[in-house]
Amino acid sequence: MSRHLHIVASTLALAVSIGCGTDRPVQAPSQVQESTWIGDGSKPPSVARLQKEEQGGIVRTGLDDTLPEASSEVTNAQSAARILATVNAAPIFSEEVQATSFQFLAVIERLPEPERSMKRREILKEALDQLVERELIIQDAFNRLQKAGKNTLERLKEGANKEFDKRWVSAIKKGNNLKSDEELQELLRKQGLSLETIRRQWTRQFMATEYLRSRIGPYLDKISREQMLEYYEKHPEEFKIDDAVEWQDIFISANTPRQPNRDRAAAHKLAEELAARAKSGANFVALCKENDDGDSTLRNGAGIGRKRGEIQPVEIEPILFRMPEGEVGPVVAVPNGFHVIHLVKREYQGKRPFDEAVQKEIRNKLRGDIFGREAKKIVTELRRKAVIEYARGWR
Repeated sequence: MSRHLHIVASTLALAVSIGCGTDRPVQAPSQVQESTWIGDGSKPPSVARLQKEEQGGIVRTGLDDTLPEASSEVTNAQSAARILATVNAAPIFSEEVQATSFQFLAVIERLPEPERSMKRREILKEALDQLVERELIIQDAFNRLQKAGKNTLERLKEGANKEFDKRWVSAIKKGNNLKSDEELQELLRKQGLSLETIRRQWTRQFMATEYLRSRIGPYLDKISREQMLEYYEKHPEEFKIDDAVEWQDIFISANTPRQPNRDRAAAHKLAEELAARAKSGANFVALCKENDDGDSTLRNGAGIGRKRGEIQPVEIEPILFRMPEGEVGPVVAVPNGFHVIHLVKREYQGKRPFDEAVQKEIRNKLRGDIFGREAKKIVTELRRKAVIEYARGWR
């Protein structure tokens, strides 16, 4: 799979998860006229000419644009309306590229120059390539679904909008404690963002992925038990189990700032009392919340580390790996106090069995591989037949 083909990543739910590349908001002036051929029910632009196969569907043209050097160049009204590429004459605008890469650009803001500018160029070009591939898929979906009947396409668009409202809008409202659409729009407006742009990007990504899934679905249902077993036997490293423990901890301090008047003898006595109560069936988490002087209470009683070399403090590790599952261990002395420990679960080094859980993991892995492979074939063929034009500096 090419590094640009994020639209066909290994999970089938790529386009419908909140936070995916295409639902990131960007600054978008209200006067921008977007490409709406998929949304208004009209026929998409016809292909003006076919490319030679070795060109890969790419045409370098004189579209009057270059890759911007500074972020201000792509966030103001003038540059947001620029066409950065066309796919069979359907335009891809600067604001769409910004929408796809918004969160990634935010991450690199603190990088020093010239690294920030270099990363920024990479992100924007990557985003544009994603949108080109998505546009190819959307156009193919439109052409095929039109043949199946206009209602089929309308149902897909209606479903995409419903999913956007349910998954994106509802989640953003809940996360920001917003009560109405007006409050959401105001929140976005203050950030220079457009709900319409976000909706368009999200729903088009959803439709593209649903269309790919409909075409590739039959291949995904043909994975046999024999194929899964073969994968299991050829990739033993993926199912390796290391020695590991899940454990709980209560720390009782002595002569520390938290317990300055508790000497070591008193701390040891309290630790022994708590260990005895835990062995008698008292709830370990409750004991931790009532008595812990460390930070395990913040983790609901969980100790630090699972595998050898990770356990903290180090004095506890050899004891944990000798204990049977479910046991409350002996009180462990450390320089500043004592630890009461409980072994919740023990895993022994070996290989996971070929059970239902492992088979499910393998099936999902194979489905993802098949989805990516078949989607790449589709996009490669669409690229070969398409007329794709890039603005100067964008390819």
